[in-house]
Amino acid sequence: MSAPRPSTLAASLSHRGAHAARTFGSLMPPARVILAWAMQCAERAAERRALARLTEWQLRDIGISRTDADAEAGKWCWHA
Repeated sequence: MSAPRPSTLAASLSHRGAHAARTFGSLMPPARVILAWAMQCAERAAERRALARLTEWQLRDIGISRTDADAEAGKWCWHA
């Protein structure tokens, strides 16, 4: 038994890709929204961890009190 010719394999994969796009196409926009939300949460969490690590001098330099910094750093990532 011989392997399929590259053009036949490519055509088969292309057909499968088109079918998947038709089948799952409606799922993509919500998936993108969820991914964007997750990335925003991760970025916000990283920023809050960095804020929590700032020294008193650094906080004074940017005009934020330790109380405000701690309050912001203590928020969950999905809270804006």
